[in-house]
Amino acid sequence: MIYDTIYIEREENTTKVPLTLHGVIRLKPGARILTSRLNGPARLGLQTQIGPDVEFGRYSGMNDHGFVGRATIGNFCAFGIRNSFNPFNHPTDWLSTHEFQYLSHTFDWVDEYNEFVRLERTPDMFQRVTIGSDVWTGHHVNIMPGASVGDGAIIAAGAVVTKDVPPYAAVAGVPARVKRLRFPEKTIERLLRLRWWDLELSELSGLPFRDIDRCLDRIEEIRSRKAGERPLSTERRQAI
Repeated sequence: MIYDTIYIEREENTTKVPLTLHGVIRLKPGARILTSRLNGPARLGLQTQIGPDVEFGRYSGMNDHGFVGRATIGNFCAFGIRNSFNPFNHPTDWLSTHEFQYLSHTFDWVDEYNEFVRLERTPDMFQRVTIGSDVWTGHHVNIMPGASVGDGAIIAAGAVVTKDVPPYAAVAGVPARVKRLRFPEKTIERLLRLRWWDLELSELSGLPFRDIDRCLDRIEEIRSRKAGERPLSTERRQAI
C-alpha cells in the first residue's frame, strides 16, 4: 500500500492506553510528535518523542524513552530503549556552555531571568542526523549531531555514534567503530541497488527471508517485472 506523508504539528498521548493516529501511527502513553512528517505506519514507545523537524520512514519504530530531533529516518528501522538521535549540544566556544544565553524558559519563574537579553536560537546552531533504511539499534544508543548511518547498519547497545557509519556495517563502542560487515561486499552491492525497503509490503510477502541470496533473486524479479524488463538469470548475473 502506498501511504501519503502525514504532517503532525503536535500530538501527545496523555492517556494510559495506546493511541492510534490516522489509522497507521501508534503512540504508547506519554509518546509525542512535534512538527514532523511520517511516511506511513510508525510505532512510538512509552515517553518517546519524535521532533522537532523529523522525517520518519514507514514501518519504523522507536522503543520506550527514545528521542529523535532534526533527523531523516528511513523505512523498516527498529530502535531500542533509551535511544537518543541528535541531542542538542551545548555550545563549547561561547562565553558559557549554559543555556541562559539562548533559552528563555528554563528559569522562567525568576523575574531577572525573564528580563535578560539573550540570543535567539537560529538554524546555524543545529545539525541534522540521517539514518538509512533497515537500521537496527540496541538499547542506550546515542547518535550525535551531524552523523549519518547507512542503510542496513547495526549499532550495538551503548554505542555513541560520532562519525558516519557505512551501509551494512555493525558498529559498537564509545566512540562507535566498525566491527564487521553484515554480508559480503557483492551482496551489499545488490542490496543497495535493489533497495527492497522502497517496495510495497505486499510485494515482500512470502519471501524466503532466511536465505539472503534467494530473497535477492526474487526481489530482482519483482524489480524487473515492475520496470517491464526481463529478469536476469543467475548465470547472466554471475557473468556480469
